[in-house]
Amino acid sequence: MYRGGLETECTVCEDGHHTDGQEGQDQCVKCSKGKETKTISGKSGLECVDCEKGFFSSVDGSATCTECEIPQVTLSPGQDTCVQCEPGTGHHLSSSCKDCVAGEFSDGICKSCPYNHFSKEVKSTECTPCAKHYHSGEGTSECIECKGDYPEVEMKKDSNINELQWQKCLTDLGPTCPKQNVESVYGSFEIPFMKSGAYHEIDCKYDPAPLPKANFSCEAVSETDALIKPHYNCIKTPNTENIENLGKVEISASNTDAVSSDLNNFISKGGNGIGDVKAAADVLEKIAEASTEVSEAATENLVSAVSSLVGGDLK
Repeated sequence: MYRGGLETECTVCEDGHHTDGQEGQDQCVKCSKGKETKTISGKSGLECVDCEKGFFSSVDGSATCTECEIPQVTLSPGQDTCVQCEPGTGHHLSSSCKDCVAGEFSDGICKSCPYNHFSKEVKSTECTPCAKHYHSGEGTSECIECKGDYPEVEMKKDSNINELQWQKCLTDLGPTCPKQNVESVYGSFEIPFMKSGAYHEIDCKYDPAPLPKANFSCEAVSETDALIKPHYNCIKTPNTENIENLGKVEISASNTDAVSSDLNNFISKGGNGIGDVKAAADVLEKIAEASTEVSEAATENLVSAVSSLVGGDLK
């Protein structure tokens, strides 16, 4: 507590301030970094005490200390900042670190080695990739030899083996294509992991039954690399129905401006497929039948629409 020169009563210091344990003071001072204020036992005043392990205060005059956020710690009292655990160790509590065991590595936190990696030593800071024709599960201290010439068949039978393990073994034998999404004018296609020479067929999404198929083959481009080559047999795109519906509108000389504008808007979205070309051709034919002359604005829209179709990917 303190009392100013013109005051008749003592006042309790604000949180984060103290009178340095002395009586008869006329002002309070801030607690230093790494400390907080607590009520003096048996009295009404405040005193500064060190932040406990696992806590910190970074500015003078802190009323309370703040617990360190994962993965940081303070390992001794009275700290003004939190720190990372030493290399090879990881966060255990906000006040302690632990040694990373074999099969783990340190990244502020002890983490399991990912698939097809290992660590043999305690307090490892990184994991080592498995050698060619070897694989491993997560959090292991050693790698296991791949089985057979057809791991995609033989190893998949073992429910304890993750797909990443047999896929590595297959890749070690020759080029493969990773699991991926292929985006096209005909939609998005999810392609599974494949070895070179394999192919995968997927139904076209926007065509009527019987659905045509899009074919995706995995083709080697070198001794170690392969790429997905798409072969689309699709006709319609997500945009085709909009253009087809426009062709169902009763077109006359009075609405060619509006129809040509809508047509240009649909086509200018890009990614026009074969179905879009046919649907747009039907609209253009109806406009030609409805009017011998079109406005300058309609002409600009039609020229723009045709240019977009010519520049589209029609593979």
